[in-house]
Amino acid sequence: RRNSRMVGGLLACILVWILYTLATCGFDSDCWMGDRVKMVETSHLSNNYDAWGAGKPVYVYDSGGVRGLKFGSMSSMRQSTAVIGDADVFTMPILCHMSAVVHVFCEQPPRRVLIFGMGGAGIHSYVQKNYPEAQLDVVDLEPEVVRLALAHFNLRERPNLNVTIMDGRRWLDSLPPRGAPPPPPKEEP
Repeated sequence: RRNSRMVGGLLACILVWILYTLATCGFDSDCWMGDRVKMVETSHLSNNYDAWGAGKPVYVYDSGGVRGLKFGSMSSMRQSTAVIGDADVFTMPILCHMSAVVHVFCEQPPRRVLIFGMGGAGIHSYVQKNYPEAQLDVVDLEPEVVRLALAHFNLRERPNLNVTIMDGRRWLDSLPPRGAPPPPPKEEP
């Protein structure tokens, strides 16, 4: 009877450890790799748009040949991933879906593409590589995320890349009621 209690206690401890690990790492393999994760840059969110984001850390890291971006902690879920140097290799299924939308709904190559949010610039880089003549407008609230994406991911500064630091809702509200949107302002006052 004593041995069964010890085994039961040991199994309970293992179960608690597994649940704790899943709660902090989820199924995000980067969290399990330990010393195989190389930090590229650690920064902090700079905008005061909400209580959660202000001052929180942002991590850019390399793991298994893939560059990643996480907000909050390294045990958070990946916000973005990319194979550096190849914008056509998607490391997250959502990027495959977004690129398919461009191919399915555009009979001709797009002349202008608007994207809200920067993250690791996965779809942005894809558009920039595969539609080099298209005007790419990006609206993002967080200047530090934009800086990290341009510095560490596949997106490149080009004349046809227009990044606006502004709340997307305010940007939409600034559009005229009809017609093509005007070029967005460079920065929110």
